[in-house]
Amino acid sequence: MPLFRWNESDRSTRETALREWVKQGSPCLEPQLTGCAFQLLIADAYHAACRNADSRSIARRDWRIP
Repeated sequence: MPLFRWNESDRSTRETALREWVKQGSPCLEPQLTGCAFQLLIADAYHAACRNADSRSIARRDWRIP
């Protein structure tokens, strides 16, 4: 039994799963997060997800700690 959509046998990929999640999830979450910026992500292994989130937040930071 597949755990994630991209593990199913219909040749879904992580990219198509993300597109569908954004298409279906955004309208549901936008009213709950009014005035907030958010980015929908697909599930990943815990440490890989933490590492990716850290690298994305550092890349977007436009300030430096002295």
